[in-house]
Amino acid sequence: MNSAGARPPVGSSPCRALLEDVRALQRRDGIRGNRHFSDIMGLGVGEDGAIECIRLLTRPRIEYFKAEGISIELISAWKKLYECEAARDLGKPGISENATARVRAELMAILEQNWEQ
Repeated sequence: MNSAGARPPVGSSPCRALLEDVRALQRRDGIRGNRHFSDIMGLGVGEDGAIECIRLLTRPRIEYFKAEGISIELISAWKKLYECEAARDLGKPGISENATARVRAELMAILEQNWEQ
């Protein structure tokens, strides 16, 4: 946390290299940034939005993600980034869990497991 009590941005954390991996894969896959990715995925806002996305996950939705240009490599990169974001502040005094990142990492893991079925 900084002196104002906010978490440092992901770019200043150990997650920076993972963020760069995500950005490179998004460019490769024709995804126009994080917002475009979130819109395709239907991530919604916060932990509740990620939970809803898991609840609504079906084979046709996975096929839609593929048709929109999302690759398994991008899903895996996002999973690693979300895991990093969820873990980066654990154990620090006064820091609560990043539940949104944790649930989104879970969503990406589910997608990885079901991508080719």
